[in-house]
Formats: sequence, structure tokens, C-alpha cells
Amino acid sequence: MKTLKIDRSFISTMLESDADMAIVRGIIELAEVFKRDIVAEGVETKADCEKLLEMGCDTVQGYYNARPMPADEVLEWVHQYHAKHCSR
Repeated sequence: MKTLKIDRSFISTMLESDADMAIVRGIIELAEVFKRDIVAEGVETKADCEKLLEMGCDTVQGYYNARPMPADEVLEWVHQYHAKHCSR
């Protein structure tokens, strides 16, 4: 599958920069037109994550989700994340 990735340099300033917000919106719209998946990298805040979700980007990478961790800690993190975010 083809994926477009939004660079962290646009994500980190999109809430303060109209130009960067326009670039992010444009990339998301291109992904939709060409039926491509999209991922935003460098998402570090809840506000960034919520804005991206609102604009149609539902896959994000960055410290907002998790900091880098040793491989032997990933499985436990996944279980905790799932329990916290995926159960109602």
C-alpha cells in the first residue's frame, strides 16, 4: 500500500503557522484524492493529534503516543495503551 507521510517540520508548527497548516491540509487532501494512506510524524501534543484527526489523518507517530522504549517493554505498553484507549 502507498502511504504519504507528513514531515514533523510541518506538524510541529501547524497550529501557529497558517502556511504549515495549509501544507498539512493539502497533503491530507492529496492522500484522499489518490486513495493513499497518510501518517503524520512528530506528533507531540494532544492538540496536534486532535487537529490531525479532525482533518482526516488518523495515523500518527510521535511522543504523544509513546517515547522510544526497549523492545522488551513494547508488549506491555501495547496492552496498557489498548486498555486505556480502546475499551469503554
